[in-house]
Parts: sequence; C-alpha cells; structure tokens
Amino acid sequence: MEDQGVDQDKKRPLTCFHCKREFPNGHALMAHLAHCKERKLTRRFVVGEYRFEVILNPLKRNMKALRELEAELKGVAPEKAFAGALMAMKKAEYIFDFTVQKK
Repeated sequence: MEDQGVDQDKKRPLTCFHCKREFPNGHALMAHLAHCKERKLTRRFVVGEYRFEVILNPLKRNMKALRELEAELKGVAPEKAFAGALMAMKKAEYIFDFTVQKK
C-alpha cells in the first residue's frame, strides 16, 4: 500500500513558474518553456546593487538595447541611469512596467 503513495507523488503535475500552467511530466514542461509567452516577456537585469525586473512589450524589439545599457553602466552609479532609461522606455511604450529590488 505504501508503494501507491510514492507513485502518486511521481504523477503530481509540474507547474510552469512563469504562467502557472500545469504539465504531466518534465518533458512537456521543458517543451512549453521554449514557447512560454510570460517567460519571454519578463526579464531581469542586475545593475549595481539593484535588481530590475522588466515586463517587455512583445511588439517592440528592445532586449539588445537593454543588455547594452546594462553592460555600459557597470561601474559608475548606474542604478539611477538605468532606472531613468527604463522610465523613458515605459513612457514610449517599449516596456509595460518594471520593478526595482535591492539585492
């Protein structure tokens, strides 16, 4: 009888961290992650002592610009400059929203 409990634990569905959709096994989850829209829209950047989480607008192509800005700002008080750039991008509707957390 105890073996059935172990089997039931193995059959528990796996949940996508990003969109909360459930999958019967790891292979299905991994296949889903390649196409998960929520995963593709949320990106995290670490600049100085802060972590920025950005929700991208899927109609605009701006990932390359954000990565280059992140690389350029390493060193001199980059947090304010990066936050300013994100505010400008939000106003121009390149991104939907962003949050800032201290490491």
